[in-house]
Amino acid sequence: MAKGWSEARLYQNQGRFRFPCGQDYGLVCFVDGDQEIGAVTERFIEIIHGAGTQRPSTLRFHNPDVPQPWLKKVEPDK
Repeated sequence: MAKGWSEARLYQNQGRFRFPCGQDYGLVCFVDGDQEIGAVTERFIEIIHGAGTQRPSTLRFHNPDVPQPWLKKVEPDK
């Protein structure tokens, strides 16, 4: 939460649609026992699967409440 994440984005475990559809689910819903948390920033938190193995994979859980570099704000036509 010190990086600007809301409690709901981290811990919410109920949503309007069945898991994993929709953006109603928090980070805890995506972390299993064999995964670790990596880097924590304002824009994303890394979930590392297979840490300590030869080929770990990393998933970035993005924060939709802050601007992301690949999203461009579109101004409406006047």
